[in-house]
Amino acid sequence: MTVIAAMAGNRVIGKDNATPWRVSEDLVHFKKITTGGVLIMGRKTFESIGCKPLPNRPHVIVSRSLPETDGVDVCRTFEAALEKAGSYGKPVFSAGGAEIYRQSIPHADRMYLSRIRGDYCGDTYFPEFDEREWRLTEEEERAEFTLCVYERRVEASR
Repeated sequence: MTVIAAMAGNRVIGKDNATPWRVSEDLVHFKKITTGGVLIMGRKTFESIGCKPLPNRPHVIVSRSLPETDGVDVCRTFEAALEKAGSYGKPVFSAGGAEIYRQSIPHADRMYLSRIRGDYCGDTYFPEFDEREWRLTEEEERAEFTLCVYERRVEASR
């Protein structure tokens, strides 16, 4: 699984169920990386994109309250969503929100983190993770953010 997220310098990822910035280059990057894969996201994230799936990638929504919805798979637990996403036989991407990221990080072997320049006011934050478990493999400066690609460290004893 791959985590893909954009966060401000203060780890903010959202405010009032929306992104507090508009960085079109990051949206282009998100589309490029995730097209052809499967997206796992929470109900609020799904609502924030208009309650309709993005083109060319199956969506698995984790929600205890969302009714069955045309065009997406609704799973009541993260574990069920992970299993459903894996059944597609395509790369799986965790696309938020904060709780989904928190549950995804232990399963992930890669993270694409767009670090938006500056701090923003918000009510939703990207979870802390143990950076000793990750290796920064790519760092690319873009106009409004730095793209950081992390790979999970593989211990020699495994």
